[in-house]
Amino acid sequence: KPRGPPPLEYRSLRFEESYIEDPDDGFFQEAFVVNHPSPNVPFTRIVEYKHLPNQPTPVKKGLVAGTRIAKEYSSADGPPYYPVP
Repeated sequence: KPRGPPPLEYRSLRFEESYIEDPDDGFFQEAFVVNHPSPNVPFTRIVEYKHLPNQPTPVKKGLVAGTRIAKEYSSADGPPYYPVP
């Protein structure tokens, strides 16, 4: 008979990256990570790498055209990523 608490249920993640050629004001969104906690949106959050610290001044000011984003999708399939509360 197994001892201890039952194993945790886990969710997996899938990332879909894309390049935006010419976003308004040089950025796709206002922050590095923007969460989308809605049942009407298929992804959980969007990450825009251009907001990472230590970027050159022209990048920080939105003067460099183009940006890369990643949409994060929650999934029941795939390797365990985080426990379900």
